[in-house]
Order: sequence, then structure tokens, then C-alpha cells
Amino acid sequence: MKTKQLIVLSVLFIFSTLSLCAQNKNKDAASKTITGLVKDFNNTPLSGVYIYVDSVKTKTRTNRKGEYKLKIHPNTKLITAYSPNHGILSLSYSGEKKVSFAFSDEAKPLDTKELYEMGFGKPLRKSSGKVDFEGVRGLNGFNNIYQLIEGVFAGVSVTGTSINIRGATTSTTNAGNSTEPLLLVDNVPFLDISNIIPSEVKSIEVIKGPNAAYYGARGVYGVVKITLKN
Repeated sequence: MKTKQLIVLSVLFIFSTLSLCAQNKNKDAASKTITGLVKDFNNTPLSGVYIYVDSVKTKTRTNRKGEYKLKIHPNTKLITAYSPNHGILSLSYSGEKKVSFAFSDEAKPLDTKELYEMGFGKPLRKSSGKVDFEGVRGLNGFNNIYQLIEGVFAGVSVTGTSINIRGATTSTTNAGNSTEPLLLVDNVPFLDISNIIPSEVKSIEVIKGPNAAYYGARGVYGVVKITLKN
């Protein structure tokens, strides 16, 4: 009898161990660790720099050597370094194990109010709506207009120059085989917005669902309205 009990307990222990290993493996597969170094234009390591993932603030800051290490989701699109004295730098993420930053000699201070207005530091970014960048510095931390749109709006995904607004429509009809939203720059339809420099943007508004009905068939996959400063 005791022998049978020992066998049963041994089998249960083995299954429990295998189950725990499988859970840990799945957990590791759901995240990956990245490291990096943050320096100023003199190549001096910067300590205390905040690291943001997809515009959301993490608990990670650089150490005295300017180094950081954190776990991120494999689907992460944007890594950002923020220093109150140097502003922000954002880099598109595509699976690298090391993401480092070097602020230029043109870097300027950026306070948290301006940072929040850019969509950073908040628990959740906007899924739609309007973001006003008037008077906000640091927009050149974004490499291009597409990175700015994706960085500010959680409901928008960008692949290259292709924009997709999640939840913009439930329609399955797509005669043009395209799910691109209507792009408006100063209320004028554009097919390509690649030449727009982030620092020239006054505001961006993402419209979807019933609110996009005003634009008819052109707005069935949502609308991205960009207003320039000049």
C-alpha cells in the first residue's frame, strides 16, 4: 500500500514539475529582455533617464553608467528615452536585443507637462480623438510622422507607411482591397504623408466608427486628420 502511495506521489510531483516548467516557458516566450545605453552628445553616459515602451512609462531608469535593462512584449513597436534635461528620443523596435540612445547637441529640456501632452507617461494612450501639439517641444524625437501617430494613439498600428485603425469598421466589404484610413492634411485628402516632419504638426485627430460616417465611404476605415502649424 505504501509503495502504491509513493508511486502516486512521485507521478504527481513529476506532472507538477512539468506543468511549472511549461508555465515558465510560456511566460518567457511572452516577453523578452532588452538592454541599452543612453549617452549625451559628448558621449557621456546619462543616469536617471526614464525608459518608455510604446509611449507608456516603465519603472526602468538608467544607472550611473547610463545602462538599462527591462523586459518587453515581443509586439512592442516603440522604445523611448526621456530625460528632463535632454528631452526625448524614440526608436522603432523590431526585435533588437540592444536599443541604445545618443542625444544630439540640439537636445532641449522637456518638462512632464509637455511630455503628457505628447501622449507619454499616461497609463493608456488614446485609442482615438484629438491630440494637440501646439507649443510642445521634442517632436523631433520621432523619426517620422508615422512613428508619431503610432506612438500617441494606442488604437493605431503602422507597418512601414501603411496605417490601420483598430475597430474603425466592422464592414467586410472592401472593393479596393485596402483598409487604409482617409488621410487629411489641413482638410485636404493625401495619399502619402511621408514628407511631413513631426515638428511641423499642430494636432492629430483619429476618427473612427460612427464619428467617421460624415466622410462617407472614404472614411469607412477611419480618418486621420493632421493639422500643420503653418
